[in-house]
Amino acid sequence: MLANSAGVVPVVAHDGLVALTPVLLTLALTALGLGTNFRKLRALGPKPLILGAAATVWISGVSLALALLLF
Repeated sequence: MLANSAGVVPVVAHDGLVALTPVLLTLALTALGLGTNFRKLRALGPKPLILGAAATVWISGVSLALALLLF
């Protein structure tokens, strides 16, 4: 985003990069999921799940508050 705003990315490459972004994000999240050991995660109990849910709620709340405050 910063490189695009600074004009470093050529206009010709912009559309291709925009189309490639969701594909790369999907691949990254897939790799993360494939690397997850669910047996070890289950052995840890509900704490990691609760922490992940709390972090999601916190980040969403802060994002919403900032969006309402700034826009």
